Amino acid sequence: MPSPIRAVIFDMDGILIDRERIYLERTLRFLKQEGIPFQMADVLALAGGSSAHAERFVRKVAGSDVNMADFFRRMDACCPMPDAAQLMFPHEREVLTWLAERYPLALASSSRMERIQEVLSACRLDGLFRFCLSGEMFTESKPSPQIYLTAAKMLALPPQACVAIEDSTYGILAAKRAGMRVIARKDERFGFDQSQADACFSDYRELPDILCALQNR
Repeated sequence: MPSPIRAVIFDMDGILIDRERIYLERTLRFLKQEGIPFQMADVLALAGGSSAHAERFVRKVAGSDVNMADFFRRMDACCPMPDAAQLMFPHEREVLTWLAERYPLALASSSRMERIQEVLSACRLDGLFRFCLSGEMFTESKPSPQIYLTAAKMLALPPQACVAIEDSTYGILAAKRAGMRVIARKDERFGFDQSQADACFSDYRELPDILCALQNR
């Protein structure tokens, strides 16, 4: 018999904010403006990846001796990111508030902690999560299960009692390898393989019923 669901762990990009779409659009715009050759498959592979994935991509397209800080500074100046609150999904805040009254919530993102804190503050979500974990805290990024195993340990729960909310191939694999059930936000724009997810949702209002259904599996 499956363990009862006792906690919910969220990814951030693609789950709390629709940042991956904006990030890929601005990356394409900047590369074209700078005349930097690239393969579209490499750009799409950035979705759901860590900062280490992004740095490997930059070295591939701009050369191994590229000044990484200068590259990203020029991209930010060329294509500034919109405010995070503008990238939230419909009904997200009310559903997260409802969930936080019933489950401990945690966040496990490949993004830098500084960025995580900026997003949660801008979206007024920072009071809903027990703790946040950043990919920069770990030696291996998703699809390694490290971040999810650590989240379960900090929640004092077995991984089987936790559900991860993910979207990317990397994230889904990481949570499944940790032994968690996964609910994926449907996204067909980046070629994500979501076949290993236990359930999928398109609208945040579907989450409560999906969690209830998973309790009985």
